[in-house]
Amino acid sequence: MTRLQDFYGMVDVYRSEYDSSIGSTEATRTSADIEVYEQHHTGAVGPVDLSEAGKRNWILGIEAYHRVTKGWSDIFYNLFVFADGEIWEGRHILRSSQRSLNDAVTVHIPGNNSVTTEAQHQSLLRVARWAASVPEKVRDHQQRPAATACSGVNGRITIERLRNELLMSVVYPGFVVRDGDSGVFVKQVQAVVGVSVDGAFGPLTEAAVKAWQSANGLSADGVVGPTTWAKMFPVPVAAPVSVVVVPAPAPAVTATQLKELESRVAALEARPVLTLARVRAMLRKRLAT
Repeated sequence: MTRLQDFYGMVDVYRSEYDSSIGSTEATRTSADIEVYEQHHTGAVGPVDLSEAGKRNWILGIEAYHRVTKGWSDIFYNLFVFADGEIWEGRHILRSSQRSLNDAVTVHIPGNNSVTTEAQHQSLLRVARWAASVPEKVRDHQQRPAATACSGVNGRITIERLRNELLMSVVYPGFVVRDGDSGVFVKQVQAVVGVSVDGAFGPLTEAAVKAWQSANGLSADGVVGPTTWAKMFPVPVAAPVSVVVVPAPAPAVTATQLKELESRVAALEARPVLTLARVRAMLRKRLAT
């Protein structure tokens, strides 16, 4: 599958299915140009319900605001990800949201500073894995030069979680990555060997992998197997954890136990002290009998 096919494999509802007045589909970029995931929110309430009609009417309202009120050529966002996890297509993926975002897929979370659901988060993660070559390429509107408060405090929490999950996904995929492959694992390799991160493993990537392998003392076969992968993505060693052992507190003594203990001590104190003179007297008494 091509990268563009992978993208449309994620989409649940195409724009042609809900919008008869689609904007221009003339491409301004290729799928290989996209390496950034950029997240936005509405800054207003989301759809009143998650029915198909509710989602459609809400997106068309956003489109009208962008095209009529703002005077833009089309709806701004490439994708909308709803609370039930459904992914709806917005602006065509090969049309950047604006010139400065030629490398980004713009992803919209409906609502104002909404807390993402787990289903929604998993869909966002799929998009981030498709788009971003490395965790640092996952961002929201707050993290680019023309920054705003978008996508809110909760949106920033989502961004950090996505970054952490992308970082953990650098584990070996379980198969070799080689010429002809495509996808997120190829992008991770390309980011290491220093070629264009387009997700397509071709001759340039293969040559760069061979050069990297040779420079790192590996067999330069241009194939990223488990040995090369482990060298490219070493597993960080966790810092030793200091364990402080806190002694268990002494068991509490009840009033009854304390009284019994005092009685035993008093009985011991009442016994006569066994001195050497007393022992001799006892022995003489026994011998006399």
